[in-house]
Amino acid sequence: MDFPRDAYYLPCYVPWYSPQYHSGVWFPPYYPSYVQQQGPADTELLSVSSRAKTPLQALDVSDIPPITSQELQQLNPQDFECNLMNARFFIMKSQCEDDVHKSVKYGIWTSSYENNNKMNHVFREANGMMPIYLFFSVINSGMLVGCAEMISAVNFTARFNGWYPNFSNLGYFGVRWIFVKDLHEKRLKQIKLNYNNFDSIPDSEEISVKLGCKILKEFTKLSKYKSLLDDFSYYDMKERQVLSYL
Repeated sequence: MDFPRDAYYLPCYVPWYSPQYHSGVWFPPYYPSYVQQQGPADTELLSVSSRAKTPLQALDVSDIPPITSQELQQLNPQDFECNLMNARFFIMKSQCEDDVHKSVKYGIWTSSYENNNKMNHVFREANGMMPIYLFFSVINSGMLVGCAEMISAVNFTARFNGWYPNFSNLGYFGVRWIFVKDLHEKRLKQIKLNYNNFDSIPDSEEISVKLGCKILKEFTKLSKYKSLLDDFSYYDMKERQVLSYL
């Protein structure tokens, strides 16, 4: 299959071994090549009104209430308690920023089957006695894009069709986002002491409490920043475009 290679699309293919490849069901941000763009990729929606709708599955969000405008305004608090010696901290890797948008919007996250099992064990082991903080990084971005707290065990029977195809049927767990800011690795020298760079950190890797608190402090201190929130309406637009295929 041929996929458009421009700013609107990720230059990737749906894996041949995924059920979506064989069923003809595609997931965002992947669209069949015959869907034509009308105008610049980063400013306009795709126009499909004159074409037959494809068997594209939309995001299964009917039972998940999206974040409210008031809750969005409460993100990025200026004061946050960092003396969290009983906390645990993990680095979570995302395939693309679209997935982070869905996580912020619907308060959920998922990973591979192995990592979901790992995080489920971590949550049940904590038993509500210690917070579990997740730092998110998009692969090859060289930065963290935010921090959320894990607030539920993994629901392995739940499905959310908005993720990258490999993860659509692996369940998800609840998260409460605290910071949505771009924090570049140059601000975290200790990361470079422990790892070569962000890209070398495995998904769902646990880091020390000392390092976790340092990162939280950096998020709190960061007053001038770029953020996914700056492009939130753009990713909402992409999501609506997917829903329009039904």
